[in-house]
Amino acid sequence: MAGEGEVEHLKRQVQAEMDRLTPDLFAVSRFLHANPELAYEEHQAAELLADVLEQHGFAVTRGVANLPTAFTGVAGSGGPRIAFMAEYDALPGLGHACAHNLIGTASLGAAQAVRSVLDRPAGAVLLV
Repeated sequence: MAGEGEVEHLKRQVQAEMDRLTPDLFAVSRFLHANPELAYEEHQAAELLADVLEQHGFAVTRGVANLPTAFTGVAGSGGPRIAFMAEYDALPGLGHACAHNLIGTASLGAAQAVRSVLDRPAGAVLLV
């Protein structure tokens, strides 16, 4: 179990990684917002998010639950396991009025940032 000082150090590392990722995450969010896709039709969004995960060392499984636009990305192994839910579908006629472009991107960034500290403590992070 990590002590309080180690936890604070890990938090700072995760925050620094989020700062480093911010420009790329803004680009992902803008792409999703400019290319709204309805539920079960979000092919571009799923491809982009899965590709980014793979570029950052996640093992990606596409077509989860027999849904072509569903995927999981996993980094690390064992436990504990932390999972982030990425929503990236849009609303008919409204686009990303529910901000799923932001939710999906925030979950992507959180998974990437947590992955950056998985060597201490051990565990796994997932994006679903």
